[in-house]
Amino acid sequence: MALIGIFYGSTQGNVEHIAYEIQKIFGEEHADIFNIKNAENSDFKKYKYLIFGTSTCENGNIQQDWADKLNLLGNIDFTDKKIALFSLGDQKNYPNSFADGMGVLYDVLNDYDADIIGNWYAHGYIFNKSKAFVNGSFVGLVLDETFQPSVTQIRLQKWTDYLKTQFKEITD
Repeated sequence: MALIGIFYGSTQGNVEHIAYEIQKIFGEEHADIFNIKNAENSDFKKYKYLIFGTSTCENGNIQQDWADKLNLLGNIDFTDKKIALFSLGDQKNYPNSFADGMGVLYDVLNDYDADIIGNWYAHGYIFNKSKAFVNGSFVGLVLDETFQPSVTQIRLQKWTDYLKTQFKEITD
């Protein structure tokens, strides 16, 4: 059985694509993927490590499939689980709500005392504010496929390399 559950919400397919890229890096034998709109409570219970991916819609809203499932998270026992977050955002057109969807998800998970790992530095991004920017870093990996696609693979590799140090049973 895989130890990592990757759950994504994707409106245009971009977050889904990144979820599959993350699965490739960890290996299909280590990571399963779920579209959050089809996920049930029992799906989360199977995994010691969770990776949640979302985007930000309009002016700071979490992706709709995640919005529909946020209450589901309250039924999950996060004891002994580690959770990493990633988000896609558009820093040029939405500099005042850049990656806010991930910030919304982070706040909900914090309310449930989840162990959230995988903060990401803000160097190389240009934005005014973000709900996902807490205490000097993003609460997870942020990718801008619109204006910075050339650095996506580098960022993904660095972030997942760090996660591998935290996901102890996962080997290359």
